[in-house]
Amino acid sequence: NMAIRGVAHFGKEALSPTLAQIRGSDPVKVGGALYVIREMLKDRLLNDPDSQAQVKTALRGAFARPEEAIRDSAISAVEYLDDRVEFVPLLQEVAAYDTSKIEGVKPNDNQDNGEYYPVRSHARSLLRKIANNEAPLRPQIPTSPQSIGQR
Repeated sequence: NMAIRGVAHFGKEALSPTLAQIRGSDPVKVGGALYVIREMLKDRLLNDPDSQAQVKTALRGAFARPEEAIRDSAISAVEYLDDRVEFVPLLQEVAAYDTSKIEGVKPNDNQDNGEYYPVRSHARSLLRKIANNEAPLRPQIPTSPQSIGQR
């Protein structure tokens, strides 16, 4: 979404209002704010220790929310943290115990006794990436005028 990417592009200047939305009660606004945080992290716009600490606190709070989509969005944001290994214990807990289940869908990872728990599955996927030291996908930034024309 262009609006979310636009807000994310402001980086640290947009961090405080974005974090305020994450602490709010409207699940739609919380989800949107988590997406903004994900984009900020993805684009490496929050590199200072204070911003990183604030984001980590907000993400931990998001994992405690009852809404499946919010917990899932938090996992997507954690992927782009430079020190995402710090979240391994929390991701392991989510991967084992998240209660959100979709009936009638078969899991693609042969886990959870044949039942599909989407947030668990997403957490396991990120845990595999972390264990394998797989870098998150980041946008390619042109490094020379010639590469701009090749996009």
